[in-house]
Amino acid sequence: MHLPHALKVRLFSKARQAGMMSAGYAWITTYMPTSDFDFIDPPTIKAMQGVLAVTPYVPRSKALDNFTARWNATSLVETEPRAFGLWAYDTVWALAMAAEKAKHGLALLEAIKNIKFYGLSGYFRLINGQLQPLGFQYINVVGSPKEIGFWRPTRTGGNVTFYNRLVTWPGGSTATPRGWEIPPMKGEKLRVGVPKRTGFDQFVRVNGKHNVTGYSIDVFNSVMAQLPYDMPYTFVVFEDSEGNISGTYDDLTYHVYLNAYDAVVGDVTIIANRSLYVDFTQPYTDSGVSMVVPVQRGEDGNSWRFLKPLSVDLWCASMALFVFTGIVVWVIEHRINNEFRGTPVHQLGLIFYYSFSTLVFAHRERLESNLSKFAVFTWVFVVFVLNSNYTASVTSMLTAQQLQPTVTDAADLLKHGDFVGYQEGSFVLELLKGLGFNKAKIKSYRTPDEYAEALSRGSHNGGVAAIFDEIPYLRFFLRKYCDEYTMIGPTYRTDGFGFVFPKGSPLVADVSRAILNVREGYWMVEIEKKWLGDQNSCLNHGSISRSNSLSFASFWGLFLITGVTSTSALIIYIIRFLYYSRYELDASAGEGSILRKLVSLAKHFNQRDDFKSHRSACTATVMPTTSCAETVQNSPDARVSESHSFNHLYERFNQQARSPREI
Repeated sequence: MHLPHALKVRLFSKARQAGMMSAGYAWITTYMPTSDFDFIDPPTIKAMQGVLAVTPYVPRSKALDNFTARWNATSLVETEPRAFGLWAYDTVWALAMAAEKAKHGLALLEAIKNIKFYGLSGYFRLINGQLQPLGFQYINVVGSPKEIGFWRPTRTGGNVTFYNRLVTWPGGSTATPRGWEIPPMKGEKLRVGVPKRTGFDQFVRVNGKHNVTGYSIDVFNSVMAQLPYDMPYTFVVFEDSEGNISGTYDDLTYHVYLNAYDAVVGDVTIIANRSLYVDFTQPYTDSGVSMVVPVQRGEDGNSWRFLKPLSVDLWCASMALFVFTGIVVWVIEHRINNEFRGTPVHQLGLIFYYSFSTLVFAHRERLESNLSKFAVFTWVFVVFVLNSNYTASVTSMLTAQQLQPTVTDAADLLKHGDFVGYQEGSFVLELLKGLGFNKAKIKSYRTPDEYAEALSRGSHNGGVAAIFDEIPYLRFFLRKYCDEYTMIGPTYRTDGFGFVFPKGSPLVADVSRAILNVREGYWMVEIEKKWLGDQNSCLNHGSISRSNSLSFASFWGLFLITGVTSTSALIIYIIRFLYYSRYELDASAGEGSILRKLVSLAKHFNQRDDFKSHRSACTATVMPTTSCAETVQNSPDARVSESHSFNHLYERFNQQARSPREI
């Protein structure tokens, strides 16, 4: 407020009569002289209890004390000079001081705009004609006005100092008021209806007529604490004379429409037919309806399970590349590497053995050509990737197959005519009817223990094959029975749990925003741990995931790389072979037919090429007195070409040149 003091006194008297000087209200006013309280009647002072005032600060000084004494000597009543009067007094002095310096009107204006001196009000300073405050005092009316704090200007704006004294607000409360409040529809507090649950009471637990706790209640309390204003409320239990819930959740929601309640808090699901006559806030839980079914051990006797991690097309592509890589290596190494020579049967077996031995990295044959090394290097990398993914897929399949659901979806239940269950009083009953279940095949239950007992009996032994319920209930159930049951099947969408308010209530938007703040903060995590337990305490509280076989589409890029690499190495080798063999082929085949040339080419390919080999074929068999060239010439299965004459001359040269002096 910014009013003259006399008008303030009258206003506070009227405010007290209207009940606006009670707890929850905040009154902040400007300049309030403490000396004026000596002339205010006690009822008015009582009406002003809890008012907070911001008063200009005037420091005590000897000049001010002398002036006050002279002032009271000429007055009938002793009073303290007010700040505005002291500012006026100093302003006259400022004008007089400026007039002494100025010669005319414009000079007087410039002189007074930036004058500064110590006056009765303290350090009197004008900057561009504006008086700079020394500070402000915070006055709290508690019995009588008391100074509780001080504000002084700084370069960054200001600094507040409190004197270790709490502010006492109207009504005698020291808790900071939240500002304004929305009055409820009827009565002094918001009447919040809550259901009287018999099962799953972790969501709403009634301990007395107005003592209500639970997951939903704690969420609501946290949400209301986030509102920017105070909203008093009280819980009213929706129960009959015998202490049971007085109807369904639809009936409870409809009581808001009938103005019996101002709001409803609990595990109330947001669905379309209820929203026709009430408004819902944002949901504060996960949404959807699903089902839980018993689990059974997977079959361990499948002898061909090791084939399942890879799809048929991936197995075929892998086998083809195994064989292709073996053939490429054999072609490149056949003429220069003894380990890739021998009888046709031996060479054929080597092709398959070498390629498949890379699967376990057991190949020991040494390669001579850089082309074959490059092709094998790329292929071994592909084998490593395949091996890693195969191992991971097998592990995933073995883990997933340990526990298998007895039912996969609602269609199986309908096909076999199984019994199903739901939570008593829930809207899920209408959902099950909509899915095609006969009412005679639907059973209702109240508690998680009843769920477990019905599922353990089974559909043909007085129980049910599956329980349909909302996901928050099912997750709580699975935290207790996670080793025996699992959530499976599609999720039938709903909007989750929400708070209920009358149509058009201004609280809906504010409460919805507060719900978002609570869900994003740590409050929700703590509330869930308190009432619903640790979400990570059971690994089987979610739906079972099915492990799919790895397909060729996931690895075609790798296969393309190794295929291109091996093919390129093979093409380069063939080009080089044809180029270096062109003279011998012309000499041996002459002007013969294409078939004769191909036969001659095949015979030449089958010959060993020691000239291009990094390791001589006779390294392991040559005697000390026998030259390598002689051994090759005497070999029954080798025909020495013109290139071998160079080896013969080289060996003879080595025998004669025993030392640098002999050379």
